[in-house]
Amino acid sequence: WACYVDPQMTMTAETWASWAPGPLKCEPGTGTEKCCWWGRGAIQTTGPNNYGLLQREVFSQVPSLSGIDLCTNPEAICQNDDAKWL
Repeated sequence: WACYVDPQMTMTAETWASWAPGPLKCEPGTGTEKCCWWGRGAIQTTGPNNYGLLQREVFSQVPSLSGIDLCTNPEAICQNDDAKWL
């Protein structure tokens, strides 16, 4: 149930540590291409397989989260207050 890894996906993290130079980013044609699956949320979900399982087993089953698609927008975990704590 892994999410499809879109080589054209572009993502910028919503938050970052105070000691970091800035938010994580993934962009096509860079060293971070296809690496938009960094740890997010309270349990620090990582990787396309874990995002796909979380989508299938939790988000698609919870009415308030069913409109979120983690496979096309993994950053949605940080963009939705209910999702942050899963």
